[in-house]
Amino acid sequence: PPLPIALASGAAAVTRPVADISAFSFLEEDDVIKLYIALEGDLEDVTEAQVEARFERPQYSDDFVMEVTVHGKLRDHRLKADKLAGPIDCEKCKTRVLLKKKKLIVTLTKLHPVNWGQLRANVCLPYRRGGAN
Repeated sequence: PPLPIALASGAAAVTRPVADISAFSFLEEDDVIKLYIALEGDLEDVTEAQVEARFERPQYSDDFVMEVTVHGKLRDHRLKADKLAGPIDCEKCKTRVLLKKKKLIVTLTKLHPVNWGQLRANVCLPYRRGGAN
């Protein structure tokens, strides 16, 4: 009979709790959108190395995705938009930590100088007829 093989021993990867970032300032200019996130509490003293950002257009999609994760002392904080309100130049988007001002700035570079008015696109839910009550 085949011998049982021990799986890799040692500590399993620790999954940290994730908190959504819901409080941020939104500044829109002709060519960029800037998001300002306060670095306080669990995020105090965060450095550039603790910020991960992903700006992309998934294959076969017209939507643009943004995901920014900030690794705090106790948990990861995430700001995510599965469908941005407009197209972005993924290569030119960036994040920057301002230590003195205790802020994280996320800069989204627009493909077209069109007014978005908001970060995320309005998602229309499919119309559903109500059944008998």
